[in-house]
Amino acid sequence: MKTFLKNLFEYDHYANAKIIRHMVEQGETVPHRSLDLMSHILASHDTWNTRVLEYETYQPIWESMPLDRFSPVQWNNYDTSIKIIEANELDQRVAYKNSQGNEYGNTLADILFHIVNHSSYHRGQIAADFKRNNLAPASVEYICYKR
Repeated sequence: MKTFLKNLFEYDHYANAKIIRHMVEQGETVPHRSLDLMSHILASHDTWNTRVLEYETYQPIWESMPLDRFSPVQWNNYDTSIKIIEANELDQRVAYKNSQGNEYGNTLADILFHIVNHSSYHRGQIAADFKRNNLAPASVEYICYKR
């Protein structure tokens, strides 16, 4: 299972990095909503990592960050998640508070899978936003990545 999750995070890192590069190439034409969605993907990933590591997080998950911060945050998120996978048992329970302050607990495996699934969901929204704005989205399908 650890190998599977590492592979998913490698894909997640690849897909996010490809979209970030695409956004940089598009420059001023990138829709603001797409920038907000990528900010959210990155901030949410960071928030989940800090919850697992039991750090306090102050990263607002819907606050926009500048495009030039995307890549460093993306690399840190990826590196931290891989270290979490390597250093922990996947069936361990992780207690955390959500953004509304409610307390929950899930297995580490479920949280890690959620991070990747959440990113995929919002990457789909970014692709749709690009199309709505007559821009070609970056192609980041998993099966293409695995070819």
